[in-house]
Amino acid sequence: MKTVKPINYKRIFALPLILTTIFIFVLSVVIYSMTISAYREYHQNDAIIKAKLISENITENIKYQKLLLDSIDDSLLTTARIAISNQDLIDNEYLLQLTEITNTEYIYYYSPTGEVIYDPSDMYIGWQAQVGDPIYDFMTSGETIRIEDIRKSTDEDNYYKFAYLKANDGYFIQVGVRAEYVLELTAPYEYQNVIEDIVIQNDEVIYALILDGNKIAIADSNEESIGIDYSSDGDYELAINGVPVATDHYYAKDSTTVLEIAYPIYEDGEIIGILAVGYALSFFNQTRIYLIIIFIIMGISFVGIYFMTLYIQIFKPLRGLDDAISSIDVESTQSKRILDEKSVFSGIYQTVDNLSKRITDENSKNIRLNKRISSMAYTDYLTGVPNRLAFIEKITEIIKSVEKLAVVFFDLDGFKSYNDTLGHNFGDALLKSFTNRFNSVKDNDTYFARYGGDEFFMYHRYHSMVDLRSWIENVASLFDQPFEVEGVEYPLDAGIGVSLYPEHDTSIEQLIRKADIAMYYSKKRGKNFVEFYNDKMDVVIRNDTEVIKKLKQAIKNDGFNIVYQPQVNIDTNEIVSIEALLRVKDENISPSVFIPLAEQGGIINMIGRIVLKNVIEQMAIWKSKGAKLVTVFVNLSSHQLEDDGLIQYIQDLLYEYDIHPSYLGIEMTESAVIKRELVAYQFLKDLDKLGIHTAIDDFGSGHAGLSYLTKYHVEMVKLDRQFCIKYLTDQGLPIFNAIVGLTKLLNFKVLAEGIETLEHINYLKQTDCHLVQGYYYYLPSHPDIIEKVLIKSTGEQT
Repeated sequence: MKTVKPINYKRIFALPLILTTIFIFVLSVVIYSMTISAYREYHQNDAIIKAKLISENITENIKYQKLLLDSIDDSLLTTARIAISNQDLIDNEYLLQLTEITNTEYIYYYSPTGEVIYDPSDMYIGWQAQVGDPIYDFMTSGETIRIEDIRKSTDEDNYYKFAYLKANDGYFIQVGVRAEYVLELTAPYEYQNVIEDIVIQNDEVIYALILDGNKIAIADSNEESIGIDYSSDGDYELAINGVPVATDHYYAKDSTTVLEIAYPIYEDGEIIGILAVGYALSFFNQTRIYLIIIFIIMGISFVGIYFMTLYIQIFKPLRGLDDAISSIDVESTQSKRILDEKSVFSGIYQTVDNLSKRITDENSKNIRLNKRISSMAYTDYLTGVPNRLAFIEKITEIIKSVEKLAVVFFDLDGFKSYNDTLGHNFGDALLKSFTNRFNSVKDNDTYFARYGGDEFFMYHRYHSMVDLRSWIENVASLFDQPFEVEGVEYPLDAGIGVSLYPEHDTSIEQLIRKADIAMYYSKKRGKNFVEFYNDKMDVVIRNDTEVIKKLKQAIKNDGFNIVYQPQVNIDTNEIVSIEALLRVKDENISPSVFIPLAEQGGIINMIGRIVLKNVIEQMAIWKSKGAKLVTVFVNLSSHQLEDDGLIQYIQDLLYEYDIHPSYLGIEMTESAVIKRELVAYQFLKDLDKLGIHTAIDDFGSGHAGLSYLTKYHVEMVKLDRQFCIKYLTDQGLPIFNAIVGLTKLLNFKVLAEGIETLEHINYLKQTDCHLVQGYYYYLPSHPDIIEKVLIKSTGEQT
């Protein structure tokens, strides 16, 4: 019989040893895999977040670089304008002082023939621009302003950036700076510099590159790789379509594997390229090796004392370690200490504790970054007040707890004119002055934000309509005093619309829309007028929208008619000129309705050009049929003054149809001239230079006096129909005679509009007003009818 040992050492020690070893090995592998997987996921997510922030920083750099270039252009033009506005003071000394004041390097004053008259350095006086020289091109181009990109000097190897401004007398100023100055300002925002800074400032970044929309490397920390085509790379294909990609990538230059993040770069919501960043995995690999070593040492230790410490030193610590790892919150910002210094696994505890601390530190850093990004996302970058997104979130929150709330929408009047004439920097300063004043009405019941452009909105919590009207009157009174910019005061007005919660709607989107509609109506009623929304406004808006739709269809489908009404000399019954009047085919829509809507819809410039082309083309037809041409007047809206190419367009049409400029006239209403004073002055002056006739229409319906109009290049004043009806009476005739006499004294021709009766004619024959327009002589007529009248008139004169 086989003897059985009292103690089976093999079973007591060997088998537990084997089982313990297997168990320790399996457990170590599981813990190692969990730790590495968690750390790997964190490391990858952290790298994607950092790549996103870098991409957003690159997008901001693009904006800042454009702003810098625009600022340089504005600075050069401002210097040129200062010089031109002080033309009589210009000499070498004056230009030298101007360069010092404006920090401009080069200013030259040229004669109309291109000869340098004044030069602060006295080096180029007498220099003459030659054919082919950019200066000669500007001199002969007919332009008044030109800003050049950086170019090489025609006389030396240096590069410069120049701006030109021509005075009315043909003399012009050239202002410039060295290209090095421009490049020095924009260098920090260049792609290559940004990429190099990323690598230098981040030890964990091995390389970085930027690809354009065609996946060509345009910047690379390894400059030798710039220009490489990555169009066949599948990861970059995903990134260019808006999908961030994280992959392990072998980097041959350093013979190492990196974690590469490919992230799209956006500009104005469009993907313009890809940012690729290679992050080092060395720390990750070291951590992995360190963990392996720890587990091996731990296993050997366990095996050596496995029996005595089976529970105390193995099972319990492992259970605690597993709990500790499971308790790690990857989103927490508070570190939880899990170190057990008495445990044989203290090294592993230390590693996990360090990892936990690093995770919490990184989370804290990311939270701070997110707060900063959130602040930027909810604040208007220019004025510092809350933006549209902040307003909507704030009102969404407060509307849940209030019974009454007013949404107020502002649209500034006159701001665009300031911005266009005095520059965008001035416009920015004016907006800041405006927001500073309006911030004064903010309190716990009031929130003020910028909607965009020159539009702002507020909400106000109120208890009664009496309280609300009192508050709104206080807000509207803020426009009573002008706004100060650099010590000078500038008046601003606004349209103010109000919608009420819950009376008008409970939807925030609809409350804002209805306040906007009410604002539109307030602008029709007057400056700084407060208009409360009502349901009838929506009906009118829908009708207006339908009219604008029909106008757009008319533009597309040749849907306009032009009729012509002759203007007559009552002494000779001779047609002296004609007014072209626009109509919409097959639609009974008054011009007084569709013209303002065309202005609001942004299509008045297209319609205006159609009218000019049809009128000049019609004059060519009359001319070809032997009719004697007379001046045909075309009405222009104040908005058409913002069509920068309109003067050139008119010149091109006159040349194309071989019509002399003297046969074309332009009419502008009195209110249009007042509304766009500076632009109207230059426009009328340009027309006068071309020999095109000009007239002020509807005089007497606005607020301009005759003396006010003398500063404009205007030939004829057309007395408004209502003015004529009112004063062509026995009692009103002395006043009419006085106005006509003053008009003649100021060298204006004068024409009476709306003359419909013989009685009107008899009164006019007692005055010095001999030119009339109205139904008494001619109705607005089809071109064929006017053609017959003109041909008949030609035959009679022959």
